[in-house]
Amino acid sequence: MIRAIHRWAGLVTTALASVISLSGLGLAVLAARDALAAPALPAGLSLADLMRAVTAQIPMIEELRRAPSGALTAWWFADGAAHSAVIDPLSGAPLVEAGPDALLVWLTNLHRALFLEDTGRLIVAGGAAAMLALALTGLMLLKRRAGGWGGLLRALPGRGAARVHAEIGRASFVLLAFSALTGLWLTASSFDLLPDTAALPAYPMSVSGSMGAAPETIPLFAETPASAMESLSFPTPGDAQDFYTLETATGSAYIDQGTGAVISEATTSPMTRASALLERLHSGEGTALWAGLLGLAAAGVPVLGVSGMMLWARGRRRGARAPQVALSQASLVLWVGSEGGTTRATAEALGRALSAAGERVHIAPMSG
Repeated sequence: MIRAIHRWAGLVTTALASVISLSGLGLAVLAARDALAAPALPAGLSLADLMRAVTAQIPMIEELRRAPSGALTAWWFADGAAHSAVIDPLSGAPLVEAGPDALLVWLTNLHRALFLEDTGRLIVAGGAAAMLALALTGLMLLKRRAGGWGGLLRALPGRGAARVHAEIGRASFVLLAFSALTGLWLTASSFDLLPDTAALPAYPMSVSGSMGAAPETIPLFAETPASAMESLSFPTPGDAQDFYTLETATGSAYIDQGTGAVISEATTSPMTRASALLERLHSGEGTALWAGLLGLAAAGVPVLGVSGMMLWARGRRRGARAPQVALSQASLVLWVGSEGGTTRATAEALGRALSAAGERVHIAPMSG
């Protein structure tokens, strides 16, 4: 049964799994690139220090965001046009113009939904479930082939496509199973099947009406590390009724721009934090090494698919199946243990000869 599940799940979903994994490989490469290219945030830099540097360079700043890679991007309006740029965290100066990455957007849409929106998300979820089933059944087959769990730590028997299939499967099992599980979690989250919707602070009904408090005089900004900020919206210059909006991994808050007082705040739930963490781990964003490992595992999926199909096709070419009877009616039972198909082919030939001699033969795999 385990072998049949592994075989047919692989045959049916090889193309889909390859598309998902290769697009994931592309996203992992981009995540590693971004993590390596992002200017490092100095240790001990507070949000107040960062704000002071940025506002000195960009007085009309509207929003500041920190990407998972650590890159800081500022948005502002000047000279009748909107601008955005990645900024230096120390000087606050714009470094390079920011804009949408067309390749990133294309790969993300392919990986998450095959360009088919919600229908595509469900198809990709089905592919992730199949990959998880393949990983688990493959592990069980490897265990049997190696003679137990301890055998998985030693060299595996076999050669050619069978050896390639087994070695890549063993090396990538943990990461592929993790990617499949987190992909299913994120799909459930995208369809609001999990209680992980971020809570928002109560919208301020009134503010102090004053303006101009220096960032370093606002306690929340002075106490918050710059690395903890996810986004910060600045009040519109000259609008005394506007306020700061700060978002971090642990919650969000509205802050009075004149007094620095926290007007209202909301704490992020454990489930929301868990979904955010799993999304970062699934994508590899922020850590080049982790992104590289995910990419290597994803690159192995098409190889597993092709080698698995080669093994299946080789088994099909071994010859016709021997005529069989039910196990309860058999006069002879041939138990077969075969990884590459050679032993199975021998058993089929023997079964045909025995059947021709008048025996009632039943052939069954030793692995179930």
